[in-house]
Amino acid sequence: MEELRDSYLLADIGHVTSRVALLDRVADEYRFIARGEALSTLEPPWEDVALGLREAVVDIQETTQRPLLNPQGTLLIPEDDDGQGVDGFLVTTSAMRPLRVVLVGLMGSWSLERAQRVVHSTYATVERVFDIESWRLGGGEELAWLAQALSSDRLDALLLVGGTEGGAVAPIVEIAKDLALLILTYRGQREPRVIYAGNSEARPLVAQVLGKVADLRVVENVLPSFEMENYLAAREALDQLLLEAQLPTLPGIRALVEAWGLAPVYPAAQTLGWSISYLARQYGLDILGVDLGASGITLVSAQGEEPPRIVTRANGLGRGLEGFLSRLGMDRIRRWLPEEVPAEEVERLALSKALHPRMLPQEWENLLIER
Repeated sequence: MEELRDSYLLADIGHVTSRVALLDRVADEYRFIARGEALSTLEPPWEDVALGLREAVVDIQETTQRPLLNPQGTLLIPEDDDGQGVDGFLVTTSAMRPLRVVLVGLMGSWSLERAQRVVHSTYATVERVFDIESWRLGGGEELAWLAQALSSDRLDALLLVGGTEGGAVAPIVEIAKDLALLILTYRGQREPRVIYAGNSEARPLVAQVLGKVADLRVVENVLPSFEMENYLAAREALDQLLLEAQLPTLPGIRALVEAWGLAPVYPAAQTLGWSISYLARQYGLDILGVDLGASGITLVSAQGEEPPRIVTRANGLGRGLEGFLSRLGMDRIRRWLPEEVPAEEVERLALSKALHPRMLPQEWENLLIER
């Protein structure tokens, strides 16, 4: 059995704020010691996530008077006999650009509907949905869009679904053949990534067709039967793609991993799911967890031993605020305010908050609206 480490530094890199927490073992129990936060430094003029994390760690150092960084600004690992440094460092992030995913399948009201739920359970967006009717019967403009997206490498993944276990194989194989021809004709510089999460009996034929022209990943069926759903395997495949395709684009993350000796960096939504699921199992409760971020919102529900259900939306309290309010409508916000505030004032504050998420309210009305 792996020996438990004594102290951990846990970090979360967000679009706007980077937060760090220090945990340590006291009397054989883990205790929260201190936390620090700083402005995330993903964008110009910094373009290095390590700078913001370092500032947050310095915040903890000053609070606890416990050295955690060496003179070069690198984390001290492991903790020494004098209590300097930590034994482990874990990082989560929601700052990666969402995956751009196209869904291809048989029926929109069945497997494709489940596939959309899979995409919305991680940091990903559905760019287009193709069912068998739009694929076979016309849909020229949509297929032309897909051809252009493939040739310009605009897509991060295609999720191919369809068929319940024991169902017909031929329809999904025919779609796979058409997709392979489209990829072969219009592929760009990068090999397209395709996740197959349909009828398992079609796997050999789908692999034979698509494995030659794409980076094919085969996972369990999202709809094994009309009475059963299975999101976990497809969601894990998307999470893995997120780490492979998007994590390296975070400025400075590669150097941070090499210098600070990190464990794998995990998507924040995934780790929230683990935490809520653990609490549900540990205490036998039905739990709903909510993470309100600057660029997105994550909801996690867990019931006992069941895998957690995760829903993410790009409607945060910062950059996603403008789109969120346009869909929701100003009147549905204003009705919760204890005082009458003009719609123009709510909109003005929303636009300012979207541009400057860390902006603090300067007036009483602004505070009421934010709350």
